Amino acid sequence: LTMNHGDFITIIGGNGAGKSTLLNSIAGTIPTNQGRITLDGKDITRLSVTKRSKAISRVFQDPRMGTAVRLTVEENLALAYKRGQARGFSTGVKSK
Repeated sequence: LTMNHGDFITIIGGNGAGKSTLLNSIAGTIPTNQGRITLDGKDITRLSVTKRSKAISRVFQDPRMGTAVRLTVEENLALAYKRGQARGFSTGVKSK
């Protein structure tokens, strides 16, 4: 799977198809058994979750996992942006 800057990717599939496993592997919460994960040409396959979090973040659909249920997706991303500024995150979503 190759994603380029500006791509909008939708991952769909039934229960047990591997959607969460794929995203958790990219984020580093599940180690990969084979293959590589690269970001901007740099192999990040063995980087820790903490180091990956400088470039990769997620918005969960379950509000208990860190999103604010009464906010829109854009507002949740803006909130994450505000929280991430201290760590040098950049994003396409302007803070609100």
